[in-house]
Amino acid sequence: MSDNEKTQRGGGLVSWFLMVLAVVLTAGFMGWLAVTAEPTSVAVVETEAEDTPPPVAARTISLADLGSAGDYVGQQVQIAELPVMIQVAPQIFWTLLPTSHLYLVRVTPELAQQGIGRSSQVLTVTGTVRVLDADVIAGWREAGVITTDAQAQDVAVASTYLDVTVAQEASTAGAPATPAGN
Repeated sequence: MSDNEKTQRGGGLVSWFLMVLAVVLTAGFMGWLAVTAEPTSVAVVETEAEDTPPPVAARTISLADLGSAGDYVGQQVQIAELPVMIQVAPQIFWTLLPTSHLYLVRVTPELAQQGIGRSSQVLTVTGTVRVLDADVIAGWREAGVITTDAQAQDVAVASTYLDVTVAQEASTAGAPATPAGN
């Protein structure tokens, strides 16, 4: 055996010894940590995700201002003395603007069940001005808000509509408003 082979053999023995020693020390260190470490807890603060934005104060506008409703798209508005002229469906009706033009209004199912939106009523309403397009009309058809082709064609002439969430008859203007769902 040459000196070179003895060195390799001796080095191999030392390597095995060091490897076993490293594993034993690592296992011992982990065991020591498990025994002496103090349990920690992480405080998780849960916040409720808001599905709806915070309420925004409604901008009071006149019935005549609905004639330029495109200026109010996406805004919450309040209108007093809004007449119900033609009921298209339980949740949809036309109101008459001072310019003799009709304007489309939709109320929530809860308001419709309370009798809001019947012909000849005069209402004080709060709602959001929204764009009316084919997708909205299709959604109304699927939801049963409008049920016939004639109703769909009737509302299709509008470019915007007022989506009412709070309404009361104008004769009860001193009473608190009736929000949808209450």
